[in-house]
This record gives sequence, structure tokens and C-alpha cells, in this order.
Amino acid sequence: MKEKIILELFNKKCIKFGQFTLKNGNHSNIYIDLKNIISYPFLLNLILDELYSKLKLLEFNRLLGIPYGGIILSSSLCSKYNLQMIMLRKEYKTHGLKKYIEGEYNESDTCLIIEDTITTGSSALKFINMIKKYKLNVTDILVICDRRTTFDFEDINVHSLFNIKDIIEILYKYNHIT
Repeated sequence: MKEKIILELFNKKCIKFGQFTLKNGNHSNIYIDLKNIISYPFLLNLILDELYSKLKLLEFNRLLGIPYGGIILSSSLCSKYNLQMIMLRKEYKTHGLKKYIEGEYNESDTCLIIEDTITTGSSALKFINMIKKYKLNVTDILVICDRRTTFDFEDINVHSLFNIKDIIEILYKYNHIT
């Protein structure tokens, strides 16, 4: 299934080649635009099924999507598989109830972090540190594409559908790159 997903992502231009500056400031000749899967329900559902096959083996109380790609995935997973979710705001709400976390949760709940792509882990780490202030736990991160080369989380396991090496090998195998 990994091959099928990577080939579909490439065909739908969610995997692009060129010169790109990544969020962390590094340069890459591969850009992975997984937020674009919202335009392709077949592909989104294929990915959701694969993510679900991994997450059902993990222990957690709530899904938590990292803005913005992770929110698309976590809300779709929760809707399709009847799971519970909370959502973090990128910014603190200054009006109404002034919440940072949306949705119901209990202190000491374990959240499964959902992310589309992880490169340095800085986005995930920022949100993990924030939810720990609310006495929520994180033991696992589930991601579509893991493009990390050096960064590891302490005490948190990262599970992925594929990594950057898989993309290169599969696209080379099918003569999409040389």
C-alpha cells in the first residue's frame, strides 16, 4: 500500500521536485505538500485507512492534530472511525472562553499526535510542550511522511506510513526520477 500511496501523491503533485525552502529554513529539492490531499477524497481515504491500521495498535484517549495538516487528518480520522479529538489553537484565544484547547478532555489523558510531515519535529515539540502544561500526556506521534534525518524525541515514538527514503526508492523504481 505504501507504493500505491506514494505514487498517487506524486501523480497528484503532492510530491514535488525543484528548489524549495522548508519551514526550518533548510533547502530541499523535494517538497511534500500533503495538505493538498483534501482535494482528492480517494487518496485521503486511502491514507486514513493506513493511519488507522497503525493507530489502532496504540494506546490513547484523544487524537490531537498539529495545525494545519494534522487537523485535517485527525478530524477526518475521528469522523470516519468514531474517535475522540481535541484541537489546539496556533494562537491563544483572547475573547469568549479564551481557550487554547478545543474539545473535551480530562487531565492525564493520553493524546496521539497526528501530523502530515515531520522534518525537524519543532512544530510537534512546540505543541507537545504546550499540552503538557494542561497535564495531558503524549507517548506517540503518527505521521504520513517522516523526513527527519537527525532529530529524535525523548520518550515519544514516531510512527509513519513512509519516509523520504521510501519516496526516492519508489519513484526511482517507477522511473519518475533518475
